[in-house]
Amino acid sequence: MMHPHLGIYKRNYDIFRRFLNQGTWFYRVPLLLHFKELFPSSDDFLVWQFFYLQNTTGLEEMSPSQIADRIGKEISDVNQAISNLTERGLLQYRTIELKW
Repeated sequence: MMHPHLGIYKRNYDIFRRFLNQGTWFYRVPLLLHFKELFPSSDDFLVWQFFYLQNTTGLEEMSPSQIADRIGKEISDVNQAISNLTERGLLQYRTIELKW
């Protein structure tokens, strides 16, 4: 049997993912109330915000080193946050291979 809180987590996570995939901002209250369930750390959330901002505005793409500089972290910390977010399905990071 599923723990009652896990059902709430899954429902909120599904809502979060649906709005994220649509590129739409969502209610801040569920985000704050379930922050720890969605994001492994506040650093991961901060890094996610940069990618969200890039995808929803005309902001020029920023490299991990630029993000690290802006938030006062090491590049390895930003890369770890990107890995954490990708593993949780909160960030889709694609590499485009160019053939000459």
